[in-house]
Amino acid sequence: MKNLLLAVITTSLITACANTELATQKIDNAAMKQAAQTNITPTQAVENAYLALDKANKNELTFYTPLHFNGVQKSFDKITLLQQQNSVSQDSSKDKLIITEAFKAQKLIDEASQVKSNIEHLLFDSLNHKEVLDQLDSKKAFPKKYKNINNDLVDLFKLIEQNRSDKALKNQVDLIEDMTELEIDTLVDTYVKPAIFILDKAEDFDADDYAEKTFNLAELSIEHAENFIAENPRNIAGVKEAGEDAILAAKRALNIGQFSKSLVELDEERAEIKALEMEDLLSAIIDGFNANGLEGLTLDEQSQELARLARIQTSKLKQQSLLINNHTAESTVNGTEAVPAEINTNIVN
Repeated sequence: MKNLLLAVITTSLITACANTELATQKIDNAAMKQAAQTNITPTQAVENAYLALDKANKNELTFYTPLHFNGVQKSFDKITLLQQQNSVSQDSSKDKLIITEAFKAQKLIDEASQVKSNIEHLLFDSLNHKEVLDQLDSKKAFPKKYKNINNDLVDLFKLIEQNRSDKALKNQVDLIEDMTELEIDTLVDTYVKPAIFILDKAEDFDADDYAEKTFNLAELSIEHAENFIAENPRNIAGVKEAGEDAILAAKRALNIGQFSKSLVELDEERAEIKALEMEDLLSAIIDGFNANGLEGLTLDEQSQELARLARIQTSKLKQQSLLINNHTAESTVNGTEAVPAEINTNIVN
């Protein structure tokens, strides 16, 4: 039993190492061969390696090829250690070791650049999806989910670094599903969550009891927005519109719920005060339209008459805008600036 357990543990450790290590024997041999044939100094070799490293950092190779850069870091660590040692009996041997590690670092960087190009081709879909998540700022909205997805993406990079592209492509399918889920969650958090927050507040004010129909409509509007996002996450215009509709519905549920509750709690005297307050609101609008003589109508009739006047006003404004646009076009052609008399006429009668 102990032997079986030991075998399982050993196999697991070997598998784990295989997933994080990079086969560099070919690069090691090439670096040693180049070091044996070169005439440059250790200082020159190290400087060249650091120049290659600077260029690699600008190309984000540390992100795309972590296994290669683990090897690069090890080479630079060995160089630093060798430079600090004074116990090496033969300086020429020490110099060759430094040059070898510098060449190895450069070769790893060169290969990493080629691997990155391969990654960008093979993992185009997941890399493109990552850009979408970054544009949506998913990292801020769901940091843990974003981190897990980013780690999974890097794991695909490592597979390609190890020449296991088939497995990387297979695993990419699940990754894209996770990315899509995070994309939808982020859109809901951005455009629908405000409506959910408002509706929760409305429920705190018992809007689900005092404005049941309006409250239910708000719930349906939120559900519609969530479903729309799930089916059309890339239709940002539609997503925004659905979110705005949900927010408006939630605000109506909150406002109507509060107002309805206040009405239920009124006695006769306070009910009259509330009616007069509503009449005052309509009176302010009536004064704005100069629509005298409406005070004797019911509140509903006053509202209908004000709506009719608003439609007339809107129509006149559209006519004036059309006249101005036509006049502007004619002035451009004729070089005149005179304003037609009808445009100067006050449209509010």
